[in-house]
Amino acid sequence: FCFSIMNYDEIFFRISNKSKNKILSNLLSNINTFIGEKDIIAQISKGSFVIVLLSYNNLIEIKNFINHFFIYNKNKIFSDEIIIPFNLKGGVSIYPKDNLEARELLENSYIALSEAKKIDKDYIYYKL
Repeated sequence: FCFSIMNYDEIFFRISNKSKNKILSNLLSNINTFIGEKDIIAQISKGSFVIVLLSYNNLIEIKNFINHFFIYNKNKIFSDEIIIPFNLKGGVSIYPKDNLEARELLENSYIALSEAKKIDKDYIYYKL
């Protein structure tokens, strides 16, 4: 699963580095509250992240995670009493249905993310 903060530049352009770090730390803390110990989150560019869900066993659990992720993280992050709305978009690819190789899964997630951006959906699942 990959996601992007679509309004990253708009949010982070006008604030200090200390505030940027605090906002990103808050976002990652929020995400860490509902991912498992086996799951991995990584920032791969300034506004893009990857979450590898290893602790979820089936498609229903993954779909529940994705829905919860957007409900919980899309609305706002607080920084120094300021409410900052995030415009998040995501792309999802599922192992092994969408590919067996990590690189291809990530590429497929990015393809889905690009489609989500084009059609203005919060997220979409990769389709072969």
